[in-house]
Amino acid sequence: TQSTWGVLQPNGLMSESQLKHRKQHTDPTTTVTEEPEQLEETKAPVAKLESWTVIDLAIILVLIGCTAYSRFWRIGTPQSVIWDEAHFTKFLTWYFTGHYFVDIHPPLAKLVFAWVLSWTPFKGAEEYQVEWWTSHGFVGTKDWKLLYEDAHHAPYRAIRQTSAVVGTILVPTAYITMRAVGCRPLPALFCAWMVFCDNLITLQSRVILTDVFLYLFIMATVGASFASTNERRTFNQQLPWCFATGIFLGCALSVKYTAFGTFGLVGIHQLLVLLSDLWRTRAFEKVARVAVIKGSIILGCVFFVFFGIWLIHWYILPYHGQGTGFQNELFQRQLVPKLPPSALNNPPDSCPNHLNAMSDCGFGGISREECEARGCCYDPTSPSKWCYHKGVLIPPYMSVFSQIAEILRATWANNQGESLNVHPHMSEWYEWPTMNMRLIPFSHVGANGRLISIGNLFVWWLVLATVVLCTVVAPLVIGRNAFVYPTSGKREHFPFFWTIRFATLWIGYIANLVPYILIKRSKFAYHYIPALEVGCMLTGLSLHWALERSPNKVIRTFLNVIIVGLFIAITWAHWYWGAWTYGYDLTREQHQQRRWFDKWPIY
Repeated sequence: TQSTWGVLQPNGLMSESQLKHRKQHTDPTTTVTEEPEQLEETKAPVAKLESWTVIDLAIILVLIGCTAYSRFWRIGTPQSVIWDEAHFTKFLTWYFTGHYFVDIHPPLAKLVFAWVLSWTPFKGAEEYQVEWWTSHGFVGTKDWKLLYEDAHHAPYRAIRQTSAVVGTILVPTAYITMRAVGCRPLPALFCAWMVFCDNLITLQSRVILTDVFLYLFIMATVGASFASTNERRTFNQQLPWCFATGIFLGCALSVKYTAFGTFGLVGIHQLLVLLSDLWRTRAFEKVARVAVIKGSIILGCVFFVFFGIWLIHWYILPYHGQGTGFQNELFQRQLVPKLPPSALNNPPDSCPNHLNAMSDCGFGGISREECEARGCCYDPTSPSKWCYHKGVLIPPYMSVFSQIAEILRATWANNQGESLNVHPHMSEWYEWPTMNMRLIPFSHVGANGRLISIGNLFVWWLVLATVVLCTVVAPLVIGRNAFVYPTSGKREHFPFFWTIRFATLWIGYIANLVPYILIKRSKFAYHYIPALEVGCMLTGLSLHWALERSPNKVIRTFLNVIIVGLFIAITWAHWYWGAWTYGYDLTREQHQQRRWFDKWPIY
């Protein structure tokens, strides 16, 4: 039956009309005349799936309740900066002061944090109140410490709670996505539970970091992409999901550039579906028209969202700041200094003219006499080389598109890094699947509590096992049955229904590792989570496929027992290493018991 949620619900047997339609289009002499709206994938029959019911709603509500409790519990602890919160809170204060800055990541999540912060009592410091400082190789402003001053109404709690809300939405989104892929409720719930129980995803959902936004948009993108190719929908009914796919993908790319792995996943998925339609119908022109329409919608939405987010970022940062030096000279001249009210009262043609404080009129070591002979202002306190223009300077014209392009160039260059910047807690991509790697000690909590970037060991190992099994076993099993209907035994000339899903998620897992293989800068354990998410989906799909292909009730019961055992194991692991996720006290011996690998931090 057709699902009201648009989730693929294939029937166990084809009707006579479907069989006739299939026969017609597997005959090479048949002429195809249907419009793109009528293109539908003729697929091998698989076991019947139930439509969405009240059980699905109950599962989603339970997931929301459990996740909200785990994300919000003790979220104000510790009342101090955790790991990269020092960077992101600094960026948020610059949105308040308008200082231009360059981060290695796009700005969507930071803009959301800043919007939430604007609803709190926090007020950004004025330029003359800001104390600039240098520490450990980066420049910041001490006004970010205002976020942590009030113990009861501290703005930092509101920003952490924003992460918690996003992390709470992530888990039911995983369930809905797996139902969109075509899984029954039990495998879909198992995938969502893996996401819920992963300790590193939980920790990222409780601090002022942007990664959890990336995780949510990746999961939503995959679900929307599968919904946009739902064979039970007409072409026109699929188009809104194409818009959703592009919007979610644009949001993911606007959080971190590493979402290009998901960009590849969507591209592969859409391509495989189109090739399947082309193989079945032999209607090249009509399939090409569908490809152009869907591709234009998805890519257009990606560009619109991505460019729009950067436009907002550019618009609210008009003043010189930390990021000035990363840009070319023409872009720098578009920025202006942020001045105290007293400086604005000076005539524009006199000295000091602070409006031109960043416009260099001299050279290193120029004297006052040489500077004044040029008709310029000499000021040893200015950010320029002590000699800058007076009068009104009109910067050379630089279009908005050119400025955004220059921002993207600087951000991308910083994201990639010119060489490896060694960090004591960095790890490599090939260490992540086994979790035999260095973990990040995020923070101390009291005398005996710790926050450490550990994942759920059993979840990570299960994903690794699934990827290996799909790599070795799936081509043999699916390839042997890809063109054979189990009901009729007749060989058909189009791809097997589940092949597209397995191939999409397997390639998506690899694609989300590729960005971290290519970049030179230091990498950390949490960079594995996008690939882990896709691996959890692949695990849920594999369990669904195993249940559906079980030859008898005994085997199916045995598989259900294994699934229940896995539920218990990953839940226990979440609790066991939960002390490092929530920061509650353990004795020294208990900390050491949880250290299963030598690379993990010593208490």
